[in-house]
Amino acid sequence: MPQNVVFDIPVPPRYNPAHDHAEQHNLRWLRQHRMLVTPAAETLYLSWGIADLAARCWPDASAEDLGLG
Repeated sequence: MPQNVVFDIPVPPRYNPAHDHAEQHNLRWLRQHRMLVTPAAETLYLSWGIADLAARCWPDASAEDLGLG
């Protein structure tokens, strides 16, 4: 694949300001359902950036809708 390709996206990026709330809510939810039972599992989950992805995909979602559960 050529390396000199420029892929411009003509719209400004948007980001949901409830990202931090969603991340903390997701961690609580996952712990409550015993899906994160070790610090290593939590570190791995956070490295995936799930709340960041959700904040970028749904910039207008409410804080409650952005989180799991």
